[in-house]
Amino acid sequence: MILFPLGLQAQADSVAKIKKQAETYFEKGKYSKALFYFNRYIKVKKADDQTLSKIAIASFHTNDLNNSAKILKDLAANEKNNDSNVILYTAKLLHAQQRFQDAILYYKKYLAAVKENDSSKRKIRDEIRRCAVGKKLLLSGDLALVENLGQNVNTSYDEFAPVQSPNYSQKIYFSSARSGSKGGLRNNEGMKDNEYGFYNSDMYSCVQEQGAWSVAEPMGGALNTNKNERLIDFNVDGSALYFFKGSKKNRGDIFIDTFSNNSEELKMPVVYQTAINTEKGDKMAYFYNDSLVIFSSHRKGGFGGYDLYAMVKQNDEWLTPFNLGPKINSSYDEVSPFLSYNGRVLYFSSNDSRKSCGGLDVFTATYDELLNEWSMPKNLGLAINSSEDDDYFRLTKDGKRAYFSSKRKSGFGAADLYVAYFKAERKEQAKASFPLTFIQLENIEERLAIAHSFGDIKKRTGGVGAPTDEESSSEQTITIKPIYYDDDRDVLNPENKKKIAVATELLKRYPNIKLLLYSHSDKEGTLPFNMYFSIKRAEKVANDIVAAGLDPKRIVVMGLGPLYPVALDEINGAPNPMGRKLNRRIEFKFVETDKQELSLEYEEPIVSKFQAVDKGEYFKRATKKLFYKIQIASTTQMFDDPVLDTQPDPMVEKRIDKTKYHYTIGLYRSFSTAVQFQNELNRAGFVNSKIIPYLDGYRVPRFKIEEYIESYPDLQKYLDYISEY
Repeated sequence: MILFPLGLQAQADSVAKIKKQAETYFEKGKYSKALFYFNRYIKVKKADDQTLSKIAIASFHTNDLNNSAKILKDLAANEKNNDSNVILYTAKLLHAQQRFQDAILYYKKYLAAVKENDSSKRKIRDEIRRCAVGKKLLLSGDLALVENLGQNVNTSYDEFAPVQSPNYSQKIYFSSARSGSKGGLRNNEGMKDNEYGFYNSDMYSCVQEQGAWSVAEPMGGALNTNKNERLIDFNVDGSALYFFKGSKKNRGDIFIDTFSNNSEELKMPVVYQTAINTEKGDKMAYFYNDSLVIFSSHRKGGFGGYDLYAMVKQNDEWLTPFNLGPKINSSYDEVSPFLSYNGRVLYFSSNDSRKSCGGLDVFTATYDELLNEWSMPKNLGLAINSSEDDDYFRLTKDGKRAYFSSKRKSGFGAADLYVAYFKAERKEQAKASFPLTFIQLENIEERLAIAHSFGDIKKRTGGVGAPTDEESSSEQTITIKPIYYDDDRDVLNPENKKKIAVATELLKRYPNIKLLLYSHSDKEGTLPFNMYFSIKRAEKVANDIVAAGLDPKRIVVMGLGPLYPVALDEINGAPNPMGRKLNRRIEFKFVETDKQELSLEYEEPIVSKFQAVDKGEYFKRATKKLFYKIQIASTTQMFDDPVLDTQPDPMVEKRIDKTKYHYTIGLYRSFSTAVQFQNELNRAGFVNSKIIPYLDGYRVPRFKIEEYIESYPDLQKYLDYISEY
């Protein structure tokens, strides 16, 4: 055993403790503190390669790229060093320096160096794609000159979400999770952690005077507390402030408070009621005006990651948010939206590796008034975007500048605030448009943005809006179009998905209505098979709607096979392709809509006179108001029985939340007629058949029969009949 003098042993213990402290901070992501202790350690003891690698990584994360590059170069020169992080962070350095081709080579070296099942491989492949995008962007000119707002505004901590003052063009508000915040250091659960925690965010403001930014000041009054506060936006006239407050980073509520007449002190804020719900993953809201909000969310029914949604206010009530669609959203994250003054140009950030050169890049898309759809988003280029996250992009009122947040490696630390000076003014900020925003231009087939008037939507002045005399009608007729398909795989094609989106939005906005899906086919195959495959196609549509978060018990599917064509399948013994195409259709029908302020119009197939047949029209007439059907079988599989070929009007139906398919025959206007046919079925051996009443195609639940008897007296006969058994 080797014995050390007491002083030397204590010194060794102290050095080991310093190293351990450095490594703990490193693992917790506290890179500045880690560097402090690593530097103390290497002053008294020569660093091994592993320690040097961590120093290089910590230097990279604290934006000391020169030190990081020097250490990585030395480590790479050591042939015995096999640390894959040396390769990875060399790639990241080159990426940050916009040396995209060299970065690609090192990213590929890293892929070759790590194990096949390494979890980081997917992310690295994304980085390679981003470098490829960067190479293309190098060939484009810069839109703007970008500058950091300076150390009076920015710190080594996060500064983000800049918002121009609605009343003073040289003043901005923003949020920052910096030293001195009221909440102090907190862990992920929101509890105090002075050792390894991160600062809660507070709200600040600063003013530009004679070209220089003043020192940022925290907002006063009851705004900043021990919780996370993040500034969102101002209301139309700048008299109220919307902000987020929560005990956890992305869990909390939106609050609103009004400024007093004499100062910017706020009274006690109150929760602002909207459909935005952080528990569903909603965040980064942008208030275009008091009646339109665009925000980011990873709620169910999106395209993957965070998507952008819009929400409108009508009659003092926020309606169901709707997704901005696949042109804007992707399987990656789309966040921090901003809509231009003319209501047609959207700015947002996305980390889609097919289009982004860094993490989150800033994109723009324009709403085409002729096509009623968004253009493909365009990357704003390398002056504005970097190898790191660039987000919270907002144009100023005059369109000459934009403020945004960026984690680029030329900054003071984490996220800093930047200004982009455009070479040419952004025309979308010059004047308001008519109609006011893209919302009023939305094609109802594309996405049912809103079926009623848009309430008191106000034009913006000074970037935040002002009253207008513009009015819209109190009700809008919604056209419901049928789905056409060539085969089973074609049911959910892009065109049909648009029509399904309309039905989905209607069900979301009107929670009391229900949907029937009538599925028709042509004559190919036997009737039982045709009916069963018809209902399976309708189930595909229903399942697509349910996937958007709808209650499956509100949807009933019906397989009708070829019994109700609208056109001839054959003409003079030869196949009629156009007729068959029209017969292969799925029709939507909404029921229990009478108590809603809702006007629906169902589009009919357009059929030329020489090939039209009236069976489709017969079915619509026969299923209006009250009628009866006779249920002959309930099964979890296809019911293949000759009775389907011999009895009138057979069909199969299923409520989506149930497992059984119900086979019925007949469309009888009176209960007495239904009883007569049921007696014949009993004699034929179908002794378990039962009569079912329907209203407008939907089964009448037994507990609701009495409330309909006054309008439909024939139901009393049915009620008396079932009461006997």
